Amino acid sequence: MSAGEEACVACDRAAVHCGRAVGCPDSGRLRVGVADERVLAVVGQHLGPYQRADLAERVAIGLVPVKDNRRAERKKKLTGVSSSRWAGR
Repeated sequence: MSAGEEACVACDRAAVHCGRAVGCPDSGRLRVGVADERVLAVVGQHLGPYQRADLAERVAIGLVPVKDNRRAERKKKLTGVSSSRWAGR
């Protein structure tokens, strides 16, 4: 690690900086500031139930070929509650 680099807490390797966040490529962990942590928690609370419902639907569909997994239909349903992209449609 060169001077000025920050070490990853999880593995002691050089951390990757991206804007205000710091992450470790090996651990998959991202260290963010307190305000960003609060935002991520709120977003997680909002999107969590939708993600769990989509997972339940994927399990119910079962192991099928990609063309039969109804991904576009499920994605459109998720996008409707997570983005303005489908608003009004």
